[in-house]
Amino acid sequence: MASTIRLCIPVILCLVLAAPSELSSASTSITLDARCPASQANSGALLSTGLGSNGDSTIVVDHGKGAILGGRLLDSGGQGVPNAFVCIYSNVVNSQATEFAGVVSTDAAGDYRFPVPSGPSRNLTAAYRSSQGPLTAWALLQVHAIPTLRLAKTTIHNKQYSRFSGEIPGPDNDGVVVVLQVKIGKGWRVFRRYTTRNGGEFKMRYRFTRNFTPSLYLMRAQIAGAPGYPFLPGNSRPVELSVYP
Repeated sequence: MASTIRLCIPVILCLVLAAPSELSSASTSITLDARCPASQANSGALLSTGLGSNGDSTIVVDHGKGAILGGRLLDSGGQGVPNAFVCIYSNVVNSQATEFAGVVSTDAAGDYRFPVPSGPSRNLTAAYRSSQGPLTAWALLQVHAIPTLRLAKTTIHNKQYSRFSGEIPGPDNDGVVVVLQVKIGKGWRVFRRYTTRNGGEFKMRYRFTRNFTPSLYLMRAQIAGAPGYPFLPGNSRPVELSVYP
């Protein structure tokens, strides 16, 4: 490993890549079909739902992590309704397609919990149906996309190319801007950009020409986002590259 740290990558991109800080939530219109059974517990009057231990209407997690959707079904007197069916529907943000995720029953206090698997950002709908009519409630699970980043070689010499490759999670992961960044001081500077293709792949290279003493670089890939990409921006695990004269 190089003993001297020098950062001499010229910054070739000075633009600011704007990326959304959050994805929009929507009260998704759903059709309660035969997959969602009518409950024999007909006294439900108020249905709540939320994510995580605090029952928040919106939470943010990293890609690869799921969450718990939960809430309570109350009657008109504010008492929990036990043994009632609550159906869970899911739709990926920026998509019109809604999927049936499953059914859960309320406990003796009217509470329910449903594990949401890992995946893209999604609008989640909890639904209760009875002879008195349906009740629905919504929550939003936002997910940071975490790209992978690989180096073809972890050690190269001056005037050689370093080659980077990786992938970003799907769906809709083609046409998404990914930038390579190098750590400079306490911040990160962009030195390459690429638009993904072939199922979210990216490949970039950079030629080092001004390394006259051993240099160590800390680099990462960052997803800048794209319209329709159902993830919040995220960063890869940093990788180290040594460059020798």
